[in-house]
Amino acid sequence: MARTIAREGRGLARLYARGGLVVCACVALLASVAPAANAAGSKPKITDLAASPATVPSGGATTITATVTNATSCTLSSTASRPVSGLPVTFPCESGSIDRELTMPANTGKKAVAYKLKLVATGGDGSTSSKLTVKVSAQETGLGGVAQVVAGGGSTCALLSSGRVDCWGDNNDGQLGTGNTKNAELPAEVRDLTDATQIAPGGTHSCAVRSTGHVACWGDNEYGDLGDGSTVNSSTPVEVDGISDASAVTVGVEFSCALLTTSHVRCWGYNDHGELGDGNTKSSDTPTEVSSLADATSVSAGQVHVCALLSTMAVDCWGADETGQLGDGVEEVEALTPVEVDGHLAASEVSAGGYGTCGRLTTGTVDCWGFNEYGQLGDGSEVGSDVPVETLESSGASAVASGWMHACALMPAGRIECWGENEAGELGNGTMTTSPNPVPVEVHGIEGATSVTAAVQFSCALIPAGHVVCWGQNSYGQLGDGSTKSSATPVEVHA
Repeated sequence: MARTIAREGRGLARLYARGGLVVCACVALLASVAPAANAAGSKPKITDLAASPATVPSGGATTITATVTNATSCTLSSTASRPVSGLPVTFPCESGSIDRELTMPANTGKKAVAYKLKLVATGGDGSTSSKLTVKVSAQETGLGGVAQVVAGGGSTCALLSSGRVDCWGDNNDGQLGTGNTKNAELPAEVRDLTDATQIAPGGTHSCAVRSTGHVACWGDNEYGDLGDGSTVNSSTPVEVDGISDASAVTVGVEFSCALLTTSHVRCWGYNDHGELGDGNTKSSDTPTEVSSLADATSVSAGQVHVCALLSTMAVDCWGADETGQLGDGVEEVEALTPVEVDGHLAASEVSAGGYGTCGRLTTGTVDCWGFNEYGQLGDGSEVGSDVPVETLESSGASAVASGWMHACALMPAGRIECWGENEAGELGNGTMTTSPNPVPVEVHGIEGATSVTAAVQFSCALIPAGHVVCWGQNSYGQLGDGSTKSSATPVEVHA
């Protein structure tokens, strides 16, 4: 019995020993297949962090992607100086891949804005961060709320409904009124002018009528163009001396004229060709009254001549006449005082241009006179005329605008037709040619326009919602689309 017990005891001992070996072997095996949760090199890692697209439009969306290893959670944030809505945000990222859509802020400025983003991956062995940048483009919205747009020389100005004035284009003489002489490819605000009621940009200077009836001008002042009693240039508005009852102002080459509420006209500046209409050729740095003119209802300055529409619907002109731009049928170099346009016009509008003039008649037709080498009279010829000739196919016109060597008319349904020179695409019909267009052609893509204006090789129109489109020469940025690329079809002026 004792031996049996002893034998069984030794057997149990061997069994326990064998079982222990089995247990130990199992533990060792399990240990060999279990992951090393905190093994060396297990710190979170971020690769291929990217935004697609990396540049988005104002208020646009982008997708943030990345590959993450050894992480349990991730946090995406933006810098405090330029926060992005919805950030910071923390989310699980054990799957190893990130794919999150992000809506970027709106950009109302004129330059792109860069937003710096940071991704932080956190795991059991610490955290890792990586950065990237997403750019939001400038918002390309049209200039709205415009009450009047006028082109002159190589620049354009828009009067906003608030009374503010924005100008763009050529600024070599400070004619944009921005306080400097840097050209502007986008509208820039005229300084210290918030109560304008009417505007008139010119080749080297510009003017505006204020709500008080005073006139402010800015730019070149070599011949007293600004009318402030000096010949000192100014890149910001200065007040014209002695005028407090103006209703309109117009600008020519180095001279200006204002229509007063009394129906008289006063002019100042350069006068070598009798542009001031006061009977002599002496320039004046303060306003001087146009002789024998007491019933004007509107006034328009060309390059070196001026025309006024009278209450009788007749038109009087004065200044240079070497190309017949005064329209009186008399061969003369100049007229120092107003002369009546021949033909007893029944006009409702007059527009003086480079070396010619156009009038819109009460019948809705357009008559033009003067220089015609580029077909700017629109009568189908290239022969000048010192008396009015009818522009072909102009019936139904509601406005007319004479430019340097071309002209345009506002037609029914807000369409626009132009004629004359087209070397820079100023006719807006999709072509650029040195051949004259002596009959009107339709500007592409415009309907519902309410006004048209023309200057040196470019034109602009006011379209619905107070927006502006321009076409033609753009070497100074006068089309206002942010570039200096000319266009043979209309482009919208950007805000």
